[in-house]
Amino acid sequence: MRVNTLGFSTTLIKQHIRIEGNQIKLPKIGKVRFFKSKEIQGKIKNATLKKEADGWYICVVHESQIIPKQSGFGKIGVDLGIKYFAVTSK
Repeated sequence: MRVNTLGFSTTLIKQHIRIEGNQIKLPKIGKVRFFKSKEIQGKIKNATLKKEADGWYICVVHESQIIPKQSGFGKIGVDLGIKYFAVTSK
């Protein structure tokens, strides 16, 4: 755990960081209400609270599996010519 004038930072210690609805439970602070901009999936590794001029912000680092997107396009052929600039197979 690290505390400075800008905020509070902690790493995961025996699952002490937990998300419960719209609240996050942090060690030595307790439950803090927050807004989730993205769903937090996987194992939480780190949380940092930071004081800015317009309010407090929290950054949560989590470990999750990245699933590659499937391309919706197949292979196509392109023929470049004189009469027509480009002709495709689809």
